[in-house]
Amino acid sequence: MGCWYNVDGEVRVKDNNETRGLVIDLEDNGDLDMNISTEHHEDGTFTLKMHGGTYCSYFAVTDIDDTLERFGPHVVGEAACFNTTCDDECGKVWVGSPESVEKAQAAAAYDVAKEAVQQLTKEQFERLIEETKNHWNQ
Repeated sequence: MGCWYNVDGEVRVKDNNETRGLVIDLEDNGDLDMNISTEHHEDGTFTLKMHGGTYCSYFAVTDIDDTLERFGPHVVGEAACFNTTCDDECGKVWVGSPESVEKAQAAAAYDVAKEAVQQLTKEQFERLIEETKNHWNQ
């Protein structure tokens, strides 16, 4: 059984044998018809870009996600997030060191919370502040 899998994102990594091998793993993953490209930089890094989707097995989805995560130790700069869709289910694959991924996830959560708070009425916002104070005082 299979699914429609879409991946959208990019990450800058060190250019070395391991990262080049991971790119080959992504490109050679069965009959996937995804747009996978690399943009090489003069500083010994390259940017891996993945955009698009394909019909594939659920095993291939797991393999792609795992391969992307294996770029983590080679990320240059901040962690990156690849947005994924498997059939109708949206997800994210974070790529970077554990510390940089945690920091990036917290920043993303902050942005979502900030946007959500802007949609609240004054009364809802005041109630949220009180509930938040109670939460942190426990």
